[in-house]
Amino acid sequence: MEGSRTPLHKWAVAIRLISRTDVGTTAVELQAVIQVSYKTAWLMLHRVRQALSQAEQSDPLSGTVKSIMKYYTDPFYATYDASLLKSPVIIAAGVDAHNTPLQFKFKHIPADQIIRTNHVRSWGVSAFISQYVQPDAEFHPIATPIHHKRTPLILNEYRKSRRWLNTTFHGIGPKYIQAYLHEYAFRINHALRGEPIEHHMLSACARYAKLPLDHCSPQQEYMKYVPTREQYFKIA
Repeated sequence: MEGSRTPLHKWAVAIRLISRTDVGTTAVELQAVIQVSYKTAWLMLHRVRQALSQAEQSDPLSGTVKSIMKYYTDPFYATYDASLLKSPVIIAAGVDAHNTPLQFKFKHIPADQIIRTNHVRSWGVSAFISQYVQPDAEFHPIATPIHHKRTPLILNEYRKSRRWLNTTFHGIGPKYIQAYLHEYAFRINHALRGEPIEHHMLSACARYAKLPLDHCSPQQEYMKYVPTREQYFKIA
């Protein structure tokens, strides 16, 4: 919201709409509600998602961390080259001793971090752990597709996130999917804790500075955590 010419009360409406747990909002809906241009509405929502992304990255997983890797594809562009539109996503959950989820994380990773279609390269796993998992957490290896049924809570949450992306936004392409996944994770994590989502969204927007629009690019953000070949073998 810093440096914005949009009145503060319109920002408050945007946050109120986006904080709706089961729905969220789109730029088209926000444009109609607060009477701004589509471009302004889109930029407002993107700024909010940037703040939520920062909040999610500052709150790593704890407890026992279990995860899977799935491909998300925008269904409305399925007629094009699917290999260019597939978004590999790690879905992880920190669970307690009773296997009750404490929080979830969704991470869109670069395609070059995938090997043999369904396996994340070892340095890609290290990068995910560095960015999203507390040092004292117990991280289990990322489950392969044949073992996804052993993690039904995580698989079910992925399906709900996919349904939300497709129903609310009619699908999201690779460039911006990470920002939307962070929004989804932010809302469900606070819902799991029984915390007021709108209050925490306001707090996140006030706390984190305005960032460049490409900040949520998954390639740039993720590569900060990927060690070089020399660093990797030194760690190993």
